[in-house]
Amino acid sequence: MELREVPTGTQVFDWTVPKEWNIRDAYVKNAKGERVIDFQKSNLHVVNYSVPVQRQMVLGELKEHLFTLPAHPDWIPYRTSYYKESWGFLPATETARGIEGRGVRSLYRFNAGRRPFDVWRVLLQERRGKRC
Repeated sequence: MELREVPTGTQVFDWTVPKEWNIRDAYVKNAKGERVIDFQKSNLHVVNYSVPVQRQMVLGELKEHLFTLPAHPDWIPYRTSYYKESWGFLPATETARGIEGRGVRSLYRFNAGRRPFDVWRVLLQERRGKRC
């Protein structure tokens, strides 16, 4: 095996290698201080590549950043934001309906940068006329 790095911004077919993104924590708390959407419970609860947000907001503002699948109320959707700076949470529809209160808080803690992606490349070698 051989390890190669692919720099951020490299064009690979129809894809551009995005910035590195390592999230540590993200959540939404209701007015009672309870985590109602929690990255620690499911890493799918956060739009991948979200920009950091740490503020208190009204529910109406937060709802603009909640993405659900109403046809499947128990499913957690999947969404990314590689190339457009934005943020969002991905709760199941039932969870989103349960968020109430005037002051909800959202927080992301993550590291992002231009560190290259690491790619392992397996080199196939011929052995006695056969590929292994």
